[in-house]
Amino acid sequence: MALGILSFGLRQLAGVEFWARRLDDARIHAAEGLGLGLETGNENVVLVDHGILAAVAAVRGEERACRDEAEAALLGAIDRSNRDAMNWADLALGHLDLSLGRPEASDRFESIWARPWIGEPRLIGAADAVEAAARAGRGEVARARLTELQRWTAATGASWALPLVERCRALVSTDADAERHFQEALLLHESSGSAFDRARTQLLFGEFLRRARRRAEARTQLRSALETFAGVRAGLWEERARNELRATGEVVRHRDPEAIWQLTPQELQIARLVAKGASNRDAAAELFLSPRTVEYHLRKVFTKLGISSRTELVRTTLADELVGSGAGS
Repeated sequence: MALGILSFGLRQLAGVEFWARRLDDARIHAAEGLGLGLETGNENVVLVDHGILAAVAAVRGEERACRDEAEAALLGAIDRSNRDAMNWADLALGHLDLSLGRPEASDRFESIWARPWIGEPRLIGAADAVEAAARAGRGEVARARLTELQRWTAATGASWALPLVERCRALVSTDADAERHFQEALLLHESSGSAFDRARTQLLFGEFLRRARRRAEARTQLRSALETFAGVRAGLWEERARNELRATGEVVRHRDPEAIWQLTPQELQIARLVAKGASNRDAAAELFLSPRTVEYHLRKVFTKLGISSRTELVRTTLADELVGSGAGS
């Protein structure tokens, strides 16, 4: 009974962490909740966790992992009428298709709105739904989703949503008004929202400026977006920003993937604890694992990071990133 409640709590936590763009933490807790859900037979929680893992993979640009996790969520969710899991899977696939520039992204987001109200994925994906519809030339749909986002934001006063509303207004406005809304969105990003969302606004503003042949101004926005996407490990968005920057005439080099990206959720969790100075026994107690299991995963961490001891892990230049890697923003 207690493990079943814990699995549900971890699912809730992972959803909130994804919303806050704490992507590493969302992945860790969704994976942990999924494991407990399987252990306790809580199939509905398992399906939602698959959907959340798909959403994290979508933002990270891990296309194969996103599609695999979304498929796992949808296969069981359809049979069990689990709308929460369906919505998380469609949120993930919609975000993935949007990052790849595919017009079918709009259909994915619209499938969320076609179902009875499930608030969390709908609100998380509202700004994406506006962008996807605008890119697909579905102006009425884009304006309808913007209206819902505006209504919710006005009712709640959620500060993180304010810059997103302005960004979405820019997407459905004429050129003169669009620029004003983009600039207002960037001002609001200074005091609220995540770095990832700010970079999304900069990318769109940079695209707008490039199309207006204002290349120098576009480069300023696109360089900043590229740097942020690289920092939060949003691979496909990073590639889109890089391509836009190239289209302005700037030469941009590819960035080599960092070793930390190769760690699995459990390896990352263990590495973070050890980087903070925890012993194997301490890490095992906190993660409900055996010390031998921790030792096994730690050896894999050493191999992937190219080090040979826990002392090197604490001293490595990756230590600060490991300790702070929960914040995906």
